[in-house]
Amino acid sequence: MDDNPLQALIGECEGTGSVSYPTIPTMRFRDQIVVTRAGTSVYHYLQQTWKQTEMVESLSHRETGFLKVDDEGNVEMLGAHGADRVEVLRGQL
Repeated sequence: MDDNPLQALIGECEGTGSVSYPTIPTMRFRDQIVVTRAGTSVYHYLQQTWKQTEMVESLSHRETGFLKVDDEGNVEMLGAHGADRVEVLRGQL
């Protein structure tokens, strides 16, 4: 059995909701996150969001990247966004 705490993230999660900001109209959306194993202690994630209207659903944005944790509980997340942005986040469990 894998004792890596990120192992519990493997799978798919999907849901719907709505968002409202002062600079954009209220929007309904569907969101999906899929996490898979990409190596011994590395996990890949893909997050996608679709805008929903009464007539059509269209892809709004997506993000992909990797997660890893070391033996001391240090976590690193590398994420690339379709909007020309890459992030590296570090923390501890």
